[in-house]
Amino acid sequence: MALAMVFFSTSSTLAEDLTIVVGGGSFDSEITWDITDTSGASLVAGPLAAGTYNFTIASGCYDFQMYDSWGDGWNGGTYLITDSTSGFVYATGSLAAGSYGMDVVCWPSAPACTDNELTLSMTDSWGDGWNGNVWNLYDQSGAVVGTASLATGTAGTETFCIPDGCFTWDCDGGSFQSEVGWTLTDAA
Repeated sequence: MALAMVFFSTSSTLAEDLTIVVGGGSFDSEITWDITDTSGASLVAGPLAAGTYNFTIASGCYDFQMYDSWGDGWNGGTYLITDSTSGFVYATGSLAAGSYGMDVVCWPSAPACTDNELTLSMTDSWGDGWNGNVWNLYDQSGAVVGTASLATGTAGTETFCIPDGCFTWDCDGGSFQSEVGWTLTDAA
């Protein structure tokens, strides 16, 4: 575990904390789903089964991939994507028939950063994500003001917008910490 004091800031990330609920139909065991970006990369380490999930995903528009193993649709099952804090509904839908369907889902972009914009570049030397390790940025009161992890793959980024100040950070909590690498840079 590493701990250091740094001078700069964060108040919000350019991402949304989401609650995603999938299922509720007659045969939820047939349901899987995924959210992918324009390159086809999964943002949720999917495909995932029916259930309730919480993710932080960058603002934007993505493909919500719906699968049914029996090929007859989700039999009354639905998906619901909401803001974890406010409960605002960003998207809802279902796979009416067949074994595959796709909806474009969007959540709003965060306002432009008027403070210090920082980018956390994350790497994993083995290529399987950070195995539960999480990078956290804390303000002087000890409150977490920025957090990130690499769910899968060899690389990823997270952007933070923070006010001037003194902050501490750590990166810990999982397995195979020797595989974890990161760099924090400002806009310059």
